[in-house]
Amino acid sequence: MGNPERRNMIRSNIMTAYTKAALEEALKQARRELNNASLAIGEAAGRESDWHDNAAFDYANMEFDLKSASLASLTRKLQNVEIITPRKQTDLVGIGNTVIVKFENEIDKERFTILGPDDSGRKAGWLSCFSPLGASLIGRSEGETAEYSLEQGGIQKVKVIKILRGDFE
Repeated sequence: MGNPERRNMIRSNIMTAYTKAALEEALKQARRELNNASLAIGEAAGRESDWHDNAAFDYANMEFDLKSASLASLTRKLQNVEIITPRKQTDLVGIGNTVIVKFENEIDKERFTILGPDDSGRKAGWLSCFSPLGASLIGRSEGETAEYSLEQGGIQKVKVIKILRGDFE
């Protein structure tokens, strides 16, 4: 790994310690499920089974493939993990900050914590830094208005009211 260009290609997967623990638990469960799916293939095939016309065998193989893909996905997510800690700087919105915003034409303010993609939705207000809203808030200061595109078309404006230290751990 002496090549600096290669080192820059390796990206870390940013997430909170909470999410990492949840993904590690899901990985253990996925391993158990893959083992059970493997056993189901053997049971469906049986000693005297004609595996060519065996719906149970076909189903067991499909289950195994799904469980295997799930295990591979979780394994990838847990490689090169960088734990996000609450960001103390409050001059600009960054990953690890909690931010209070007000959407255009709304009365109430809303509170979001900008985190990694796997953190999104794990707790109320946890928002991915790669989501349209999260990405539009990164680098903004208090009083600034950000814009982002809505899936159904149009532009949403949101004003940064307050930038706080992240309130997670």
